Amino acid sequence: MPLAIDLHHLQIGKFSDPDLLLELNSEARVEPDLYCFDDGNVLRSMSIIPIKEQTLKQRLVDILEETIKKFELENNNSPICVLLPQMDEVDDFLKQSLSYHFDRLIHVLERNEGCYFFPYGRSALLFAWDKVEKLIFKQNYQEVLLLAIDTDFRLFSQLTNGLLCDVENIASECVILASIKRAESGLKRDWFSYELRTSDQSESAALAFVFNKYVQTKGLPIYQFYAPFDGSGTLVDEWTNAYHRLSPCAGKQTQVVMTTPFTGDLGACSGLYNLLHLNDRYQQGKYLYNTMQLEISPRLYRAAALYSWQDE
Repeated sequence: MPLAIDLHHLQIGKFSDPDLLLELNSEARVEPDLYCFDDGNVLRSMSIIPIKEQTLKQRLVDILEETIKKFELENNNSPICVLLPQMDEVDDFLKQSLSYHFDRLIHVLERNEGCYFFPYGRSALLFAWDKVEKLIFKQNYQEVLLLAIDTDFRLFSQLTNGLLCDVENIASECVILASIKRAESGLKRDWFSYELRTSDQSESAALAFVFNKYVQTKGLPIYQFYAPFDGSGTLVDEWTNAYHRLSPCAGKQTQVVMTTPFTGDLGACSGLYNLLHLNDRYQQGKYLYNTMQLEISPRLYRAAALYSWQDE
């Protein structure tokens, strides 16, 4: 069954125009700010709140507090999936702080019931999708909310260390709120797989497993391939070294799409951002056939999904 995706709020740094941020207006571009440190180093940044030294969890709460007043949701009792940076656990401080803001401002939670946390970084959206489908198709919820929030460590950690300053790569933070509901026409996820990359594996072993599994179990042609990008080239090297495993399905017809050079690394927001990006392309008729989305989290998770569009 297809699903419809509605965007309620998208903010990267100070920018919140979805047409601009999803590159729907080709004449406009997002320009980062230049943040100058005392030691003379310069950082290209798109920060939502002022740059200052604090913990990751406190900054996530501060970002949410700053942006949640812009959410246009009233009396909403839908379940919500929260996409977070990769962390070992969502501790009581973060859970209670996030829950406080939800309860107070968008009335989503009641003692954390109906709220599901996915602390899997860039792969969080791909893992959350199964939960979304179960809530809609098996538990018959009319709508499921998706909230993604993340920041770049250069905006809050060890600010006096000039080694963390990188003029070439944008340090971004982002908040996205979207909703998903059952529809007659919309996006379908036709396949999903993931693998954990452990320290004893070669660089591309986990992705080779994922790509081989796709060829063996699905094997459909891929026309758009959403790929990770990072300034250091580490992520690019990892997927390009395994890309040949898709050769029966990915070829001359395949367009490789990398959104990170435009937005900066959105971390836990990247999966949802890419989903919104490809969903918009399908709605405009720019995409007609299968799209694969690949997301690589900082440590363990490598996940991929295949989407198609179903008309009424």
